[in-house]
Amino acid sequence: MVLLQRNRPVNPGKRPHPPPDAEGPGTSTAAAPGPGPTSAVDAAAALLADAGCTLLVPPHQAPLLPAPHAFAARLGRALSADPSASARLLAGITAFADASPARLRQLLLPTASAPHAPSLARALLSVPAIQPGLLTLLLEKLPEHFHDGGALGGLPLQDDVGRLIVSQFRWLDFLVDADSFVEKLVEVLSVAPPRLKKEIIGSLPEIVGDQSHASVVVALQKLLQEDSEVVVAVLDVLSDLNLNEELQEQVRMAHFSLPLFCNAIRNFNLISCYDMMIWTERFSYAPVEHLKAVTIAISCIRTIAADQMPHLLRFLLLSATPANAGRIILQIREQLRIVGAIDPRAARSKKLKGKASANSTDGAILDTLRSGLRFKNMLCEIFLKELKSVDHPKDHKVIDVWLIMLIYANGGALQKSAEKILKSKILQGYIRETLFDQCIHGNAEVVKEHFMSFLSVSDYLLACKEEKAREFASYLFTALFEEFSDTYSRQELVGSLVAHIGSGVSYEVSSSLDIMINLTSNSSEELISISSHITGILDYLESFHEDNLRKVYDIFCNLALAAGFNTGSGASSVANELLMVVRKQVSNPDMKYKRMGIIGALRIVSTIAGADVNAAVNCSPSQQPNCEEALELLKMSVNSCKFLTLPLIFLYDELVSLLESKVLHSAIRDWVGEHVAEFDTPFLADLNNGELSEKHLYDGIEGELWMNLDGNLSPICVNIMPLASSSPQKSQPCLQILSSQFSLLTTIERLVNEGSLGGLNALLGCPLHLPSTKHLDVAKWGNLPGLQKKAVCHSLYYAINWIRELVPVSKTQGTQGASSSFPTLCSSTIPSWYRVLHEENTGSLNKMIKQALKTKTLAERGSIDTTLRQMQKSVEVFVSLIQMCKTHEKLNMGEKYVDTFLKAFSLLESQFQEHNAIILKMQHLDPDPAQGYKRTTITSKVPPVKRSMERFLFQVKALLHNCSTEKKFCMGNLKHKDLHGHVVSSQVYGSVDDEDETDSDTPADENDNTMDEDVAEGSNGTPMEEE
Repeated sequence: MVLLQRNRPVNPGKRPHPPPDAEGPGTSTAAAPGPGPTSAVDAAAALLADAGCTLLVPPHQAPLLPAPHAFAARLGRALSADPSASARLLAGITAFADASPARLRQLLLPTASAPHAPSLARALLSVPAIQPGLLTLLLEKLPEHFHDGGALGGLPLQDDVGRLIVSQFRWLDFLVDADSFVEKLVEVLSVAPPRLKKEIIGSLPEIVGDQSHASVVVALQKLLQEDSEVVVAVLDVLSDLNLNEELQEQVRMAHFSLPLFCNAIRNFNLISCYDMMIWTERFSYAPVEHLKAVTIAISCIRTIAADQMPHLLRFLLLSATPANAGRIILQIREQLRIVGAIDPRAARSKKLKGKASANSTDGAILDTLRSGLRFKNMLCEIFLKELKSVDHPKDHKVIDVWLIMLIYANGGALQKSAEKILKSKILQGYIRETLFDQCIHGNAEVVKEHFMSFLSVSDYLLACKEEKAREFASYLFTALFEEFSDTYSRQELVGSLVAHIGSGVSYEVSSSLDIMINLTSNSSEELISISSHITGILDYLESFHEDNLRKVYDIFCNLALAAGFNTGSGASSVANELLMVVRKQVSNPDMKYKRMGIIGALRIVSTIAGADVNAAVNCSPSQQPNCEEALELLKMSVNSCKFLTLPLIFLYDELVSLLESKVLHSAIRDWVGEHVAEFDTPFLADLNNGELSEKHLYDGIEGELWMNLDGNLSPICVNIMPLASSSPQKSQPCLQILSSQFSLLTTIERLVNEGSLGGLNALLGCPLHLPSTKHLDVAKWGNLPGLQKKAVCHSLYYAINWIRELVPVSKTQGTQGASSSFPTLCSSTIPSWYRVLHEENTGSLNKMIKQALKTKTLAERGSIDTTLRQMQKSVEVFVSLIQMCKTHEKLNMGEKYVDTFLKAFSLLESQFQEHNAIILKMQHLDPDPAQGYKRTTITSKVPPVKRSMERFLFQVKALLHNCSTEKKFCMGNLKHKDLHGHVVSSQVYGSVDDEDETDSDTPADENDNTMDEDVAEGSNGTPMEEE
């Protein structure tokens, strides 16, 4: 905006002479070739030199200019002193500019290296005597550069002469002849190319003063009627001009109309919020025009250029009313394409990392949406309502996630609603990780502005009771950590996790520790630099239960391993701090802290000496000090618990769990093996031919051997009773650790011998030295003194503990033997194995029946008895297979088997008198093939299976009737119902889908006839299938 506009008064005492005529030097030198222009340039250079400016410099340099204000004042005084000096200076400047485009650029470029330094032309425009002539010169030069590359498409400012000329007119301190200048500028504007025309229009508020705004408005109104491409630029300028109320109303009514809006929408480039508000206010009084305007704007969402989208969205959001807000939100959800459209897998590649997403345009779109939602809660409520109605995962889009995050970021009462809806959608499975993956991965520049909102949502989900919500939070934390590598973001993320870990809520603590373990396992080296923020977890150690303690130590072990666990080199402060904490805890006499130290020590041993299958931490020669450190820590832990029973038991149990879950370095296993090899010293006693060498009374209690599985071959026994009868200070601690030490011994033996416990055979079958059973008699038990009763009870108690440890070992040995018979049988192969057994059994029965029918007419009947016994075994196998499986497969196989068995009834009837016992036993089979859950796949098979069972029952009834047995046979009423509760009839042996079977309306005699036909059919036999 021009700050000052005035005509500089002329000093009456120094009134300038009239300008020279056409023959003067000012005009003749500018037009004539040859030495004339050179002399004019020299004259101008001399005048400028007197004022301190060096004009004649190489073309690639700008003229040398002193302080602009001092230069303008000195030059003004010189021009006032000589009436002809102004004309000579203008003639010289004109000749200098005409010499070449490079000389013109010298006048327009800054005279110093500073970006805001004025050009020589700008400094000369501050001199009133030559300003009008110089402005005319520059305006005349402007058309010569209309079609330069800069005017048409994108040269930098220092190479674009047209834009350089326009920039000289901005923010002048005064205009000597403003009206003339504006008139000439409008003339140039009317013929300028589109790009330069928009540049000039946009600069008008900075070029002309307030007194000229009225004439500018008239010129712009005329321009609007002539050129539709400048509609948006003109409207934007009109909002910045200083107009009176009458002129403002005229502009509104004349130009903010629906046709003009249509042109603006189709040529959307840059519309201010003020314009949007004017349009919204204008159309609010004309509902029809408003509806048309919104419809036009909505239709442009899909086709408009990305950089123009924020302005269109701003208009739509400002134009939203209760009547059309739902439509606007719906169309934005369906048509707006925002960040996340690129494949996130490609975005994670090294080539596209950080470049895959849209940049500033997407940020502008999100800012527009956020501001629109912030000032209109109605839009937020309608969107959340719309989101609730979406009930399928494929109907959710990336824009839904962004709108939720924007509403959440705006805060207020709707923040809780956004949280609840997001949680509900996650629990229902409608919003999945892939949507957030498209938002976050590869879009760091866009998400960076909303990082804290994503982190807050992650915090909210992590604090939820529902496991699925916490799993989603785990994904969000991991995704944010992977995408944002800057220190600030990761510090905020880690700090948030540490706060959750210290919350004291069990499920929240556990999930937070799982996330931290995941981060330290996959990105431990990246976390070392911010490990000081993670060490805050150590402040909460006392509040963790044992499972969470293991997770905490795993976190620090991962960090220490990445930084270097060799404390001798001082390479890792994390390792030093961890080892210091663990050593203090192990040495603490308090059982609570000692247990914590044992857990920590064994997790460190596991980390250092563990050799995982996928990523081994093998102790190579270069890493040998690490293994020694682990071994020393293990020895220290054992020695600190050596005389404390409960900590030692806990240490052994933890060590067993560690050995079973991880493969440790051989040095660790060898030392543990040597340690537990002393098992026989306190607990075992030698036997002589399976008997005690000497029988002693221990506190008056006679002992004997119990459970001697190996008999005379047993060389040892477990010496329980002598230890239980000794002093409590010595015996009790020794027997208490018996079970744990035996468990550790068997674990080491299994590891050393590849799963075999052959080295412990003598121990596994040895007897127990316990009190004699005669002391357990009721009469003698009452005569025992209290100490002896206590010794007996202690002996039995520790014997029970021994057996409890012995049973799993024996079971493991048996399981290994059974699994060796079926090495390939597992959950994925058992269905095929089950089906093959059924087919083999059915095929074997079919062959037996056919072979027996072929030999029934021969005299040798010895094979019949064998065949019947084999059929009985086949039936038993069938019943066992049916009882094994409760899925629908047995219905198919059960039906086939029963149909095959029906073929044997003619043979069974002929042999019933001689082999009635075995035949009746076969009839008692209970395959139960029709039972199952109410599922369509099962109920669809019920009618054919029911028919097979009914035929079987009718054949059995016919068999018993024809053979005149005295035993009675009662057939029950078999009924099956479908999923709707209707009785499924299967009396007709037709197709499965036959619905015209006998129902309740059939007369009783017809039912009887049907049954008789069934019996008759069954008694006639069934033709055999040919193979």
